[in-house]
Amino acid sequence: MSPAERTVRDRPRHRPLGAGPAVIVVGPLPPPMVGAARVTELLTGQLRRAGADVLAVDTSGTADRSRLRYHLSRAASHLRALRAVRSVHGAPGRPATVYLAGAGGLGLWYQLAVVRAARRAGHRIVFHHHNYSCVRRPRLALRLLIRGGGRRLVHVVLSERMGRALTSTYRWVA
Repeated sequence: MSPAERTVRDRPRHRPLGAGPAVIVVGPLPPPMVGAARVTELLTGQLRRAGADVLAVDTSGTADRSRLRYHLSRAASHLRALRAVRSVHGAPGRPATVYLAGAGGLGLWYQLAVVRAARRAGHRIVFHHHNYSCVRRPRLALRLLIRGGGRRLVHVVLSERMGRALTSTYRWVA
């Protein structure tokens, strides 16, 4: 396994990743194979083929039937993401990029912490909206996440219609 293929679990300390652009990918990865996990996997592969130094943080919860264990595993994975965001940096004068596969529900609260940490670290932030219900109906967590990301936050939407709904629901999205 090359250094660029490692995940945050394999790398106890992550300072500069290498010569390519530093990208921290935060999102679900297979297994299980669900839509957002597949998109995150494909994006991670494309970034690596393009020469980016990618650190992937898998935020998939455990397949346990216990809701408590599931959310504890999600919280732990986002703590790993926070450590990565705080310790990875790009080349001098080039901030790292943090890509988040947008969650819904309680996952937005976990991601809010990652977005705020990325902004404080001076990283670029890309938030890929996969959940249409959060875009159509206002959610406090997403409102705080959008404001917390400030001008560093770039939104990726699934369609023009979703983009219009996002700017309509959250008027300060540029």
